[in-house]
Amino acid sequence: MLQANSVALVTTSAPKARMRFALGIQAIGLALGPTLGGLLTATAGWRAVYWVNVPVGVVAVIAGRYLLPRTRQFSRPGRFDGPGTALLVTWTTALLLALSAVSGLSLPPGLVVLLAVLALAGLVAFARREIRTVYPLIPVWLLRSRPLALGLAGAGCGYLALFGPLVLIPQVLSRGPGSAARTGLLLSALPLGFGLAALLGDLVLPRGWGDRRRGLAGALLACAAMAAATVIPLTPATVVPQLALAGAGLGIFVPANNTLIMRSVADSSASLVGGLVSMARGIGTTLGISLMALAWHLGSHSYQAGNPGYSGTEQARPAFGLLAAAAATAAAIAVATRAKARGQPIGLGEANRQVQSAEGGIVQEQVGHEQIGPELAGIVSRLRRAMRRAARAADPALGLSVAQLELLSCITEHPGIRPSQLARMLRLAPSSVATLLGGLQSAGYVTRTPGADSAGDRRTVSLDLSEAGTEAVTRWHRVNEDIIQAALAELPHRDRATLHDAAPALRDLTSSIDSQAD
Repeated sequence: MLQANSVALVTTSAPKARMRFALGIQAIGLALGPTLGGLLTATAGWRAVYWVNVPVGVVAVIAGRYLLPRTRQFSRPGRFDGPGTALLVTWTTALLLALSAVSGLSLPPGLVVLLAVLALAGLVAFARREIRTVYPLIPVWLLRSRPLALGLAGAGCGYLALFGPLVLIPQVLSRGPGSAARTGLLLSALPLGFGLAALLGDLVLPRGWGDRRRGLAGALLACAAMAAATVIPLTPATVVPQLALAGAGLGIFVPANNTLIMRSVADSSASLVGGLVSMARGIGTTLGISLMALAWHLGSHSYQAGNPGYSGTEQARPAFGLLAAAAATAAAIAVATRAKARGQPIGLGEANRQVQSAEGGIVQEQVGHEQIGPELAGIVSRLRRAMRRAARAADPALGLSVAQLELLSCITEHPGIRPSQLARMLRLAPSSVATLLGGLQSAGYVTRTPGADSAGDRRTVSLDLSEAGTEAVTRWHRVNEDIIQAALAELPHRDRATLHDAAPALRDLTSSIDSQAD
């Protein structure tokens, strides 16, 4: 339960401006776990892997009681999807057993065929179940958001590339007495590179880089390190820098990609999306283990085991090629997400609406932006005015205008932004932004950092929030969440159902607008 909710706990507890750093720390534990487990097994015995969780669990209970903030956003109650869970367990277990059989597990051929058929049929049945049921195990309506779906696919590829080497390298280097412990120490280069990149990435990478560009750079670095392992002989001297570079790339990619995922939804959906991230991590980890075993087994047919100079590199080449392909796929997903952001907004120029024809069939009716644009703009304008009035009435103790709070919120999403960029993003005159910033800086909500080449030039300063500013934005977001939840509760059931059906389109529209601002 703690691990499944870890991403949601981090994102709802850490300040928005520090979310990527917090998710990086969370991911370091994932990367360190297998290495520490291997060292414990080689030194204290396999039972120590279980005993170590006792003090960790005690600390987690105490820390959770006294350090985690109280939850203020709640998702709607639902029913547990028992049939969907049974189908998920069935098809994943059958698939893994079939992959294990192909990788060398001794099973009768007829049983392997039966497992493959069961895996495919179970997958189809599971998909149909999740689409049709009212309370699905996997929130299908969230996956209709293309940025979220791409981010989850990227997370699966990232975790596959992260855990794959932890299975593969011991097969290549574990030879001779004491080799297991030595290989475990060599493997620590991967989580070490991951941890350093996750913690120090913000200091090394350009401040102007967003999460998409960081994810692309990290995935390309990991891909280059995995591709190099297909041509460079694997020895203790060469495997350490290769694993360190791969870990550094993944330490940049994984936190940035997870941040993109979690920022695409409201805090009230953090538990659902955090569960999806955990599912992507579990799928990536499982595939990383099973596919590495499969590639290692298939590579055994392409080398001569009797060669006295054999080091295992030849047999590992297909596996490292697969890891490079996974990292390249993660990079392609980052590019696709960025291309999606630069393209035409969904729901405007290319929006389609499905209506029932007189014969009962489905026809496509084009809806252009000239038809829905003015009406949608009017709805958004009225909604913003209503939210401003409600926010002033709900929490007047903040002492800030809505314009100032929106400015602080924008700095939260874009730390290090310049005043001129802020004016363009908020569609305000530079003089108005300067006036707002002056009041916020005097109150201690905003800090200014001169640029490296500014020489006192006020136009090149970068803006960040102080601790008081971060608390004000967090408090304002919570007020807005409470207002929306109270307003939804007053709507008739039919109107709530209509909004629920329109949620994917509204989410895509919001993502498109945000990406244009980025």
